[in-house]
Amino acid sequence: MGFKLVPRMHKSFALSLAVMLAASPLASAAGGSANTLDDELRLKTAVTVQGDVVTLGDVFDGYLSRPEKVITQAPKPGQRMTLTADWLADTARTYGLAWKPANSFDRSIVYQPGQAITGDDVLSAVKAALVAGGMPATHGLTPKTPITTVTVAMNAEKGVEVREAMFDANTRTFSALVQVPPGDPQAMFIQLRGVAFATVQVPVLKQAASKTTTISADMIDLIALPESQMRPSTVIDPDILIGKTPKLFLRAGQPIRETELTQIKFVEVPVFTADIDHETRITDDHIKMMPVDAAMLSGDAVTSPEFLVGKRARRTLAANTPIRRNDVAVMRQIEVPVAARDVPRGTTLTEDDVTLMNVDEADLVGSVAMDFESIVGQVTRLTLRSGQPVRTHAIAKAVAVERGQAVTMVWSVASINLTAQANAMEKGAVGDLIRVTNTKSKETMLAEIIDSRTVRVAAPQQTPSR
Repeated sequence: MGFKLVPRMHKSFALSLAVMLAASPLASAAGGSANTLDDELRLKTAVTVQGDVVTLGDVFDGYLSRPEKVITQAPKPGQRMTLTADWLADTARTYGLAWKPANSFDRSIVYQPGQAITGDDVLSAVKAALVAGGMPATHGLTPKTPITTVTVAMNAEKGVEVREAMFDANTRTFSALVQVPPGDPQAMFIQLRGVAFATVQVPVLKQAASKTTTISADMIDLIALPESQMRPSTVIDPDILIGKTPKLFLRAGQPIRETELTQIKFVEVPVFTADIDHETRITDDHIKMMPVDAAMLSGDAVTSPEFLVGKRARRTLAANTPIRRNDVAVMRQIEVPVAARDVPRGTTLTEDDVTLMNVDEADLVGSVAMDFESIVGQVTRLTLRSGQPVRTHAIAKAVAVERGQAVTMVWSVASINLTAQANAMEKGAVGDLIRVTNTKSKETMLAEIIDSRTVRVAAPQQTPSR
């Protein structure tokens, strides 16, 4: 019988235990934690809430019999809090959830968004209340202590309720009690005290501007400037700024003095429609008129398109840029001797070696031999290239008399032509003056070379030199 009694006792105990568990608060809270759907619970790692509490449904996804069950207090508006793996595991056990953290890094970040009420918002509301009570609207306020930003819930009324606002015109002091947000039982109360000061509305720039900037109406903002900070010639009328430009540089948000501005005077000047190189002959099609600041023009800027037509650029000139007079040159064609072919060094030039060609005068650089007749018969000192102008330094007269050569010396005295034999002491071409020595008298004198065998004494009255 003992053997058979044990199973009956076991069944009775199991039934009693099941009834006790079903009636316990733990079973009620879990709402049937043995349900296999609990196995599908997933942790929300990022949670956003609005209100004062965090519920099971905020933190877990999946089947929950009571997702509205409060498990903790929510963070304050604008703040976050972290639910750690250990805390989440304890919570799951407390409410009979079949969930365990995978590791110690499992966590949930709970955030409650909020709307910020800044110190400027508070001060603006206080000023409005003081102005309604008689304070001049041109006054500004300076609180004795800084006003910190207050963050309220997203569903709270955004605003500031001002109570007991008072202004003393004699001492220029103010006080006020502020409630943020208005009508909220948990609102924050701020006691403000400070001083009021007279201000002047002055225009300032929204962004910094350089001296190339033309100020327009949409660039201007108005600020309240304390009278004590007003400087001589500070601009108070925004219309004075429009159409002007800074002389140097103006910072954003700063009062502006009239001496820091200059009036723009526009003038129309010719510019090129596209970049133009130095080989292009300028025509009307290359030019357009463009307004520019007269103060930005150089003294030699071209102001008339007629001045440009027919000329060419001395170098590549950019489009839409004022042009200076020295940037362009007159295109004038002149006829110059050029080599008809490549002529080697040491060649005596003939008429077949040289021809005439029209070239742009501006292209001529350096000294160019211009006399065709004088070039013929000269000897090349350098190789001449076909089509290139003949440079004076590249040619020389042909040597007619060599040094030490015997020559006939002639001279005229009182209509009498005299001759004598002489030796050349230096070489020279026809027309050159060289020194020669009389072979009999040994006198040395200057003589002009007439041809390869004859020289003529240049100055018969000269004093002989030895």
